[in-house]
Amino acid sequence: MRHPLLDVELPEVLDRLAAYVATRGRERAERALGGVDLDAWLVSRAGDAGDDRLLSEAAPPFELVPFGHQSEVYFGLVVHTVEHAPVAASWARGEEACWLGDHAEQALAHLLGVAVRDAALHLADDEDAAEVVRDARASAEELAAALEIPIATDLDALSEGARTELPADAPAPEGWIFEPCNDGIGVLAPASAFDPDLVAAQDGAVFDLAEELSRADDLLARGFFGSALAEARNTALGVARHPEHLLAVRRMRAAYDALGRDFLVRRVDAYLARRP
Repeated sequence: MRHPLLDVELPEVLDRLAAYVATRGRERAERALGGVDLDAWLVSRAGDAGDDRLLSEAAPPFELVPFGHQSEVYFGLVVHTVEHAPVAASWARGEEACWLGDHAEQALAHLLGVAVRDAALHLADDEDAAEVVRDARASAEELAAALEIPIATDLDALSEGARTELPADAPAPEGWIFEPCNDGIGVLAPASAFDPDLVAAQDGAVFDLAEELSRADDLLARGFFGSALAEARNTALGVARHPEHLLAVRRMRAAYDALGRDFLVRRVDAYLARRP
């Protein structure tokens, strides 16, 4: 399956999920996942940027390709590059992204497992707990069979709502570096894209937007595009609730472009097109 906005190839399990929705219905799939609302692009296998709720958020993690959401929490894949398999994460505005699974199959298995485990947490007065859990398990088992995945049973790390305290770090292949950032998404790039002499900002240091933007510009000019992306990403989150964050987002776009990540350039362009 290819995402209609990003035009990147996504794991086959999402094709199977879309096929299940097409034959059994969206409501049935969402119920099996514990009330997760599937994103419109996945349901219709079509759509445009207007269907992507994430584009309405301030300073979103552009690498996150959501397949669903529950209230303000997004569930999706963190796609750093088209060459490397994505990890799965959940994210909510104002919070760091957290690990949901090592891959899409595990993420969906976790959502199914949490749906069964927590089915009886919020019962109406006239509902029988045992019956509710049986129905939840039957729904989850049907979808799991269609997706060709198990229902996860090792759920110790996942709280209600399928949230964890684990970082969504991407494994770095040989010759690459994963640089954590303050939104939990981080930057994955070749080691040569990082400035080896860069000194991280001191905790508690006064935030100066002009200084941060100047540092990102300097890194871009010197060809350290991974470091520039990390700097711009942290800056964008630091002023996420203010229009000035678009200045940092434009530096992120320049870093994506320099790193050859056209799908992320397209996502940033769609995001910026919604703003003055």
